[in-house]
Amino acid sequence: MTLSSLGYYIVSNRFKLEATFGLDFGLDAERDEIIRISAELLLAYLLRR
Repeated sequence: MTLSSLGYYIVSNRFKLEATFGLDFGLDAERDEIIRISAELLLAYLLRR
């Protein structure tokens, strides 16, 4: 559910986030960064001890 919401939020609020933070999440570089962060978050949760 968390991973799904991370991906959905960026897509559904792309224009609002661009206006707020000045980042265009439609660009490949920005999208790749979000994917990296989401993967790190998920792995940190799954691999916690």
